[in-house]
Amino acid sequence: MLNRFTGSLASAAALTLLASTAQAFGGGGIAPYSEDFESLDAASPTALNNAGWLIFGNVFNNDFSAYLYGYGVFGAPNDGGGFCVVGTGQGGPDQGAQQLVTFSDYNNGDHAIGSQIEANVFQQQIVGAGDVGKTFVFTFDAKRGDTVPPSAANAFIKIIDGTSFGLDGLSQMATQDLPTTWGTYSVSIEITPDHVGDFFQIGFNTIATDYNPSGMVYDNLSLEEFTGLGTNYCTSSANSSGGAATISASGSVSIAANDLVLTAGPAPEGENGLFYYGANQISAAFGNGTRCVGGASLARLPIGTITGGELVTAVDNTLPPYLAVTLTAGSTWNFQAWFRDNAAGTGNFDLSDGLELTFQP
Repeated sequence: MLNRFTGSLASAAALTLLASTAQAFGGGGIAPYSEDFESLDAASPTALNNAGWLIFGNVFNNDFSAYLYGYGVFGAPNDGGGFCVVGTGQGGPDQGAQQLVTFSDYNNGDHAIGSQIEANVFQQQIVGAGDVGKTFVFTFDAKRGDTVPPSAANAFIKIIDGTSFGLDGLSQMATQDLPTTWGTYSVSIEITPDHVGDFFQIGFNTIATDYNPSGMVYDNLSLEEFTGLGTNYCTSSANSSGGAATISASGSVSIAANDLVLTAGPAPEGENGLFYYGANQISAAFGNGTRCVGGASLARLPIGTITGGELVTAVDNTLPPYLAVTLTAGSTWNFQAWFRDNAAGTGNFDLSDGLELTFQP
């Protein structure tokens, strides 16, 4: 029998269950996490529960115009009937013998009356004060199983208010249209002061009705604090600002997310500059600095103005005018900032160091 919570997740019963889960994690603070499922006993019905996996079901009417009820939080099952199971034989060379397979809760008979069943499978921690200002990245391998439309699936980071159970933060990626071959993907989220004491969840959900197939396969999960994208190389020289400009990237290297932002500094205030990229790493004297990027085809991003000692540009890979070289999933490119430095005299421009980035779907 389902333990149902009607209305919202802020009901007293749901609050009690989640509060007891929070106590199990102690006083809070997000810890790194990794799992490849190889050490789990695939024959044990409690294998995922023993590894800290939890489930929660949400049920909506057919067109999602009304939330009907929720049930959980429960330990994750491993019996093949609902939510998840430790699967075997689904891996490639990098996934090993065992994986996590997620799917709808087919034990819920409301499939038959057209209700939409959202089955959440997740790990949970508590946000601590020391996490504020940090960005956490949830990385995973994934491939589509037997999911067919209209079933949907997502990988997510959720931040749930510890009192009201409202959604304080969400970063998710739709996975139902992924290929049936393995790829590596990620979602990330930044922790803010109002998140302290909240539930921090990483995991996956499926949304299905009428017993429609909804299987997805995941492996090689990791949760880490974000410390920067890509790999810096080459050496920049001091410019008239007094320091040597270095290049960094924020956002993500996901082509679908299209949220990559490049920053270079320190650099001379008010001067113009731009970022450019190419396939090769080189080291050659150029202006007052060193050119670190080469290749048969170079592409440049729009010209910007250095403000606050930094040149900042968002990389919009949907705009063709300056993207002479297309950014695609799986490709690796080297980026560098070029900027005017009129106060430097001879050779009135300089450059940052280089940054290598490999893009994901």
